Amino acid sequence: MDEIQVTIYTSTDSDDVLEILDRVTDEILRPSFEDDEFPSDKSLADGFEDGQVVGVASSPAKGVLGVAVADSPNADGLALFSYLATSPNSRGSGVGGVLVEAMRAHWASEDVGLVLGEVHDPRVHEETETEHPEARVRFYSRHGAEVLGVPWVQPAIGAGSGRVEGMLLITLHRSGDYAGDSIDSATIRRWALDYYRSSAGEESGMLPSSLDDRLTSAPQMDVWPIDEYAKVALLSP
Repeated sequence: MDEIQVTIYTSTDSDDVLEILDRVTDEILRPSFEDDEFPSDKSLADGFEDGQVVGVASSPAKGVLGVAVADSPNADGLALFSYLATSPNSRGSGVGGVLVEAMRAHWASEDVGLVLGEVHDPRVHEETETEHPEARVRFYSRHGAEVLGVPWVQPAIGAGSGRVEGMLLITLHRSGDYAGDSIDSATIRRWALDYYRSSAGEESGMLPSSLDDRLTSAPQMDVWPIDEYAKVALLSP
């Protein structure tokens, strides 16, 4: 494959940017995710009021190859890595890794403290034709990801969508106060509450009680290499 280029967008400052964001939404994001994970009426071009950061990978010969999306950091310096997807004809060619490394370089340059991501727990989500939980864990392991010692439930992110249970909460970038062996549980809980309250499909804005219990069970939570995800105790049914 010819050279992969990544452009980081932090604002919709021109019509060209809006067109690119609409294109990667239609061609890459919607086909890559279920409605519970990417609402069918959503476009990246509508999201920059929330301070999103979008990385778009392309090549001169093949055009747009992949996209990565992250929120801007909150008051605690914590951001969510929302989406990573590549076009069908570029999977397995290194595009996803190039995108992750470009986003990590951006977070380091902006002094972002902690970036979290959500992935399916291979113990809960089965291998399917379109979903490969073990391969995703291996991918993120190659890029230095870690897993928090608490299970996760993704909130309902759009009207009519549902919560996604059986998730792992991973880290893609840590620096400063977040660089130790553990992370303050109250900081993660504040972020989780804000996430639930701001999600369009969450009318109550409340965390699942079993998840909240785990987030408040200890003042600090462990951080392990992502391939040690089996250490994370599953939530009770």
